[in-house]
Amino acid sequence: ATPVVNIMSPFANNTSTNDNTPAIAFNFTDSDNLTGNAVLYFNSTAKANNESAQNNTPTNLTATALSDGIYNFWVNVSDNITNISSAINQVIIDTTIPENVSGVSAAQRDAGWINATWAIPADTSGINHTEVWVSDTFKSNVSAPANYYNPTSLIASPSYTFQLRAVDSAQNSGNWTTT
Repeated sequence: ATPVVNIMSPFANNTSTNDNTPAIAFNFTDSDNLTGNAVLYFNSTAKANNESAQNNTPTNLTATALSDGIYNFWVNVSDNITNISSAINQVIIDTTIPENVSGVSAAQRDAGWINATWAIPADTSGINHTEVWVSDTFKSNVSAPANYYNPTSLIASPSYTFQLRAVDSAQNSGNWTTT
């Protein structure tokens, strides 16, 4: 029988990661063979292999270093009878930190509240959220595309400091913008 390949991790197609040597977990089933020759490909280039992958056993293959970019990847498993099967997914490799949050404004305010707004930078894997701190205290992860935070129940103070940084979908954190 032809081996059936199941990619176990990364779990979702189009996963973003900041790991440029991703480990791909898979297993295969084959009613006729106990072992198979597994080869991991990224955009048609072999990046790892295991010549004795075990039938119905989770196996990891770790790719050699990849540059930032979007990759189709698959695991081919061939059995001892030359039947070959593969499963295909896509991954985004993004090791670059996002640009800084910009245009921060806290112009709208009243007793007990301040409305902070900012511009979200562009990023290879997309901005996931903006981390918001007020006067060195974590307040919120504001999910993109939202670009505002309105802390309430503030006490009268001569000033508050807003610290913001973008975090992309690969979990790279940008530099702090403080205002």
